[in-house]
Amino acid sequence: LSVLRACSKSDSKIKRVVLTSSTAAIAGQQYRKGYLYSEKDWANLDGAQTYTKSKILAEKAALDFVDEKKKKNEPCFELVAINR
Repeated sequence: LSVLRACSKSDSKIKRVVLTSSTAAIAGQQYRKGYLYSEKDWANLDGAQTYTKSKILAEKAALDFVDEKKKKNEPCFELVAINR
């Protein structure tokens, strides 16, 4: 979040932040081959391994940060998450 705060300062020229994440954040241990995952898909935190939890929580925190900026009509960058 400290990096996102720095990127969103009023004098920042940053237009887009790319968050590199993992399929662990969207599928956890139940990855389904051939299924088209979207921003609506999240792995279940309950019983998730530490790595999976960290990816879910970090990605959700970044999305919440941007959403909060937008709700307040504050200038903010575009956030893109790549789950690989």
